[in-house]
Order: sequence, then C-alpha cells, then structure tokens
Amino acid sequence: MEGVALETREWYDVGLWKAIKRGWGAFKTTLKDAWVFYAWEQAEDGHHWNQC
Repeated sequence: MEGVALETREWYDVGLWKAIKRGWGAFKTTLKDAWVFYAWEQAEDGHHWNQC
C-alpha cells in the first residue's frame, strides 16, 4: 500500500512541476509582450524601433 502512495506522490510532484513550468512560460510571454509594448511606445515619439 505504501508503494502506491509513494508512486501517487511522485506523479503529483511531476504534475505540480509541469504546472509551475507552464505558468512560468505564460508569465515570461506576458513579460515579453509588456516589454515589446513599452519599447514600441518609446519608439512612437519619433524614433524608429526595429524588433529583433
């Protein structure tokens, strides 16, 4: 019985880790979008900005 509980715990940890990674990926994307928007706003005042 203990082996099953341990296995379940491992699967839970893997699921938790994947959820955290997915959340971090979404956060990074949002951060990048915010940075691009900020840079674009800065470029609107007469400077030309090229996105890499």
